[in-house]
Amino acid sequence: MTELENLPILYEWAPPPADSNDIKDIPELYRVVSFDDSDEVMVIAKYNNEWMANPYNLRPLIAELVKQATQLQTELANAFTYG
Repeated sequence: MTELENLPILYEWAPPPADSNDIKDIPELYRVVSFDDSDEVMVIAKYNNEWMANPYNLRPLIAELVKQATQLQTELANAFTYG
């Protein structure tokens, strides 16, 4: 295990295989990790079983986070409107 693998995981997401195989700069796995001694976070990504800090292609991760946030916002709005 590398030092990056041992950091506390805040969020983890694996892009669908079609996306990660068709576009070479999309990793197998994204992680948002934190540091024990600060409030800072960092995105790491796994390419060919190797972890890289601050990957150069964050678009798929950002799109997924926005999609999940939008879904959650809709669910919360519906829960308070119809619940």
